[in-house]
Amino acid sequence: PMLTDCARRQSMLAGASFIKWLKSRGMLLHFIGSSFLMRAFETAYAMFFEACTGEKPMTNCSRVFERHIVAPLPYMTERAPRGLTALQADNMPMELEEQTKMLEGVYGDRLPINPTYAREWPRYAQQFEKFKAFLAAKILPAAGGIDWAEPPTTVFKEALERALPETMRHEDHGKSGISFGWKGGSYATGPSFTKDEWEHWEGREVNIAVVGHNQMMMEYCQQGELPKPNNNAVLEKLFFLEASTDPDDPSSLNRLVLRELGDKCALVMDAPNGADSMKALVEADVATCATPFQVSKFLGLQVGGAGEDTPCVRLAAKEDAFEIMQEFLAENQEDKKVRQLKRELAHSPSGGAGAAGNPVDEL
Repeated sequence: PMLTDCARRQSMLAGASFIKWLKSRGMLLHFIGSSFLMRAFETAYAMFFEACTGEKPMTNCSRVFERHIVAPLPYMTERAPRGLTALQADNMPMELEEQTKMLEGVYGDRLPINPTYAREWPRYAQQFEKFKAFLAAKILPAAGGIDWAEPPTTVFKEALERALPETMRHEDHGKSGISFGWKGGSYATGPSFTKDEWEHWEGREVNIAVVGHNQMMMEYCQQGELPKPNNNAVLEKLFFLEASTDPDDPSSLNRLVLRELGDKCALVMDAPNGADSMKALVEADVATCATPFQVSKFLGLQVGGAGEDTPCVRLAAKEDAFEIMQEFLAENQEDKKVRQLKRELAHSPSGGAGAAGNPVDEL
């Protein structure tokens, strides 16, 4: 399903708050990704494009994005919790052409979406270890300024699918190391690290925003512990990526080792509770949801409200609706800016990635 009108507006307000924080921190986003589900890349578009475009932009996005385009990514399509339901209709992405046609019908034009991975990679899969390998070998080279060569898609995909199972339980995450190779390179997971190690690390920092789903984020960001992140909340997931040369081919950095923070993800920005948004819905909040039936009539919603001024939208328009956590406030960022400058000057051959994942709005 697509986003509701309220969810789209809430996502724009969330994006404006998050972008203002990025600018206050002097942070550049090198890459924007999402899952293959429409509600995910609609959320990415609302947060990172609609928030700063149009006749009345909510914020200024200059000097925030390295590449201002959304790339839907494999291995992170949402799945309902085990034992809850066998039906996954709302978590099955439509064919790319059908998604494109539906989006053009709502937005009047094509969205700035890079369809490369949607055409070449599994569209229905969720497998976090596969996503991590994909992050290391395919996303980081695409983010630019990386010293190692991106492996050929067919060769890498065959090695990845052969090495790892189709699905995994989040309880098994990190219990055993992973290692596989392909002609011209190799990938492995390394030992976890602490936040203190991260603070003293001097490699290059790459910032990736991934618009994901709160069930998967609860499992792999919060070690399976409730509550799920609120829709449009932002969490910080930290990785080290170490690249080295193969003794048989010293001409390129093609041996990749990915290490992951051993603790839970830090909450960067919170968002309004989804249950409150559901209670506040009126007909105007779901006006776009009219195919194949009128959702407002199915839900029995009250008539009334304007698209930009409904109780649901007003929840996200409050001054403190998208609160930046104390750890990440501007007054605590000076030392981090100094560390980042040192990292940039270090020109380390190792790469690091900090991925901020955003639960999508699922109203």
